[in-house]
Amino acid sequence: GADKTMLDAERSVELARAELSAQEQRRASLTARCEALRSALAHDTDSAVGPEAQYGTLDSVIRVRSGFEKAVAALLGAHARATVLREGQSPGAVLQAAGDDESLRLVLAGTPWDAASPVLEYIEAPEYLHGALHHILRGCAIATDLADAETLVSQDPHTLVATLTGQVLGRGVAGQGSDGGNVMALRNALEQATEELVATEACWRRAVDHVTRVDAQLS
Repeated sequence: GADKTMLDAERSVELARAELSAQEQRRASLTARCEALRSALAHDTDSAVGPEAQYGTLDSVIRVRSGFEKAVAALLGAHARATVLREGQSPGAVLQAAGDDESLRLVLAGTPWDAASPVLEYIEAPEYLHGALHHILRGCAIATDLADAETLVSQDPHTLVATLTGQVLGRGVAGQGSDGGNVMALRNALEQATEELVATEACWRRAVDHVTRVDAQLS
């Protein structure tokens, strides 16, 4: 009886410590992944725009539905990583302050708008960006593949269409590839990894408490 009880207790301790070890490994792995993603997303703000005059880069203040990052980035083009200028700031003054050789893109918060682009269906954005995004994405669409894109453009040559893989077609241009799509996908991955880390932290804390209780029972 006593021996079996002791063996059961030791087995409980062994299982509890194994679970704790597994949670610690997962916690360490997710922490490293979050740090790597944050490092990959590190981006210097434009020197011509002070931190008090901007909301950050466009890709940092919007969230794109998973799987649509490359399409949205292709349609946004150079604006994907543009600086979002706060309401009341003068874009002309910012451009004048920039050096002649400095590359600078601004998206203007608080831009008036009337109707939303259908592409906004795939984007979560603060209210102050709806106007600018509507104007940038007006007449744009997302297609499943290149064949569908070609069909849409043949029906309306004024439409700019992007595929889910980041190909873009219409208005007399065609192309593929965008750094912005990769950045948006990284932001989604960071958000997901952070949520997983929070859940894992809770599991790890429960495992620590469990080991403590089991150790106390054994002693």
